[in-house]
Amino acid sequence: MNPIKITTKSNTPEETHVKAELESLLDKYDVSKYSFSEKVIVETGVVPHSHPIITINERTYPTKEHILLLYIHEQLHWYLEKHKNNVEQLIGELKKSYKNVPVGFPDGARDEYSTYLHLVLCPLEYKAAKDLFGDKTALVELKFLQTDLYRWIYQTVEKDYIKLIDLLKKHSLYI
Repeated sequence: MNPIKITTKSNTPEETHVKAELESLLDKYDVSKYSFSEKVIVETGVVPHSHPIITINERTYPTKEHILLLYIHEQLHWYLEKHKNNVEQLIGELKKSYKNVPVGFPDGARDEYSTYLHLVLCPLEYKAAKDLFGDKTALVELKFLQTDLYRWIYQTVEKDYIKLIDLLKKHSLYI
């Protein structure tokens, strides 16, 4: 049994379904090294976010694995927050390599800083997918993410994965 407490906002059938799927996935996969917050809420119609409580929506996801990656994505925000100084140093380095990052949907995040932050986070998310599901399924998930949101970010993760992982290691952010 996993130690994560998952609740629903309105207990709709859709929210309850996503909650059950996530609970099942957390029982199946050991994601302890990617878990930094113990509470998750499933809420209809929200944009998934990490703070103050990890919140995911009731959306119909293309695969069960995608639900788990969404969970890990939001958990990684908590991880990076705990390592803020390292993140800031890495972002400074990323700004030299990626001078004109996209801002806003569908290619970038909500602002320039968030786009850079996701260049730190998303390689960790892809690494988690590779660790948990293997290279083939991880790549399928990454390709889907490239069509959904943060398109440029996920395309950059695929194209520059080794470089980004090396930077994460250099700045002591590799998990």
